Amino acid sequence: DVQLYVTDKERGNVNWTFHFIVSVHQFCTNVLPLMNITLNGCTKDNCYSTTNRVAGFPQYKTVTLTVPQSELSMEECAAYGVVEGASISFIIVPVTQYVYVNDTVIFECAINVTHYHPSFETYPSVDGSVLSSGGMASLSLTATSEVNGTEVTCEAPNGARTEPAYLYVQGPPDSVSSLTVYQLDSCCMFISWYPPFTLPRLTVKYIISVGTDQQYLNDSITNYTYCPMNPTNKQYLFNITTTNKAGNGSTSNITVGFESTIDVQLYVTDKERGNVNWTFHFIVSVHQFCTNVPPLMNITLKGCTKDNCYSTTNVSISNSSYNNISLVVQFPSNKTLNTNATLYYQNGVTVQSNTITI
Repeated sequence: DVQLYVTDKERGNVNWTFHFIVSVHQFCTNVLPLMNITLNGCTKDNCYSTTNRVAGFPQYKTVTLTVPQSELSMEECAAYGVVEGASISFIIVPVTQYVYVNDTVIFECAINVTHYHPSFETYPSVDGSVLSSGGMASLSLTATSEVNGTEVTCEAPNGARTEPAYLYVQGPPDSVSSLTVYQLDSCCMFISWYPPFTLPRLTVKYIISVGTDQQYLNDSITNYTYCPMNPTNKQYLFNITTTNKAGNGSTSNITVGFESTIDVQLYVTDKERGNVNWTFHFIVSVHQFCTNVPPLMNITLKGCTKDNCYSTTNVSISNSSYNNISLVVQFPSNKTLNTNATLYYQNGVTVQSNTITI
């Protein structure tokens, strides 16, 4: 097992200079002579390669760095530090880790004296598997809620020890907070929330369900615009479930009343006077349908005087598109009629036009 780490970097006029540690684990007995090392750095389009010939056996180099005193500084310094005791120095120290329940966690430690074997101490004590060989050791364990907060240190045979690293374990996430929803316009609703707590570098995702519609959102999104295919005037129930690698968390729900605001305008385009009735030609203009227009089932035209109303549902439709409908209807003569149109759609939406006086 060969691990590559960046320990330092320097910026020049043209290139960056990088300082690496190449850490080699699990050689069986004697270390074989090292002939060459090639470093490859690749973008999407090109690779940059350099080969440096080395003679003989790899040598350990003690890097003099201040041991980070806090968990945050240890993380920011990429967890490289040196603790010196007698002639033994740590060249790899354990790193604080943030993991999910049931993840396999590995802490690593190495010293500059290959015939000594470092060891691990945990507080509180946990069961794990330790492999040790040639100045290196690794501790492997399964993350559970019981080991959350465990302190891990590496100790050399002369008593020198590293600063502690910690193991933090994330279970299924809590529910979202400050859940709000409102009607955005005549077509859509808008839902937003605050994310639950989660450990650094770990993610939480969201499952949003509205009836049979379901949407998965990643951790960077804390709002969602929902536009139903056929909006109807009713209550919409939103369920939002948090989830991560450890499993599904809590579900929160909220309800919003939705009212479709389809605008219908009625216009008279022509008229003909008969012996008994007038024949009127109308255009019904429909605005603000959202996406797919539901099938139109019926149109009722109603004209009312102070005393009576004249209503007809058997309207002659001469031509029609989704937002302009031509109608022909007869009303009795010698009347002043306040007239409007009512449209009935297959999804249950009923809309009424403006009222005009004839």
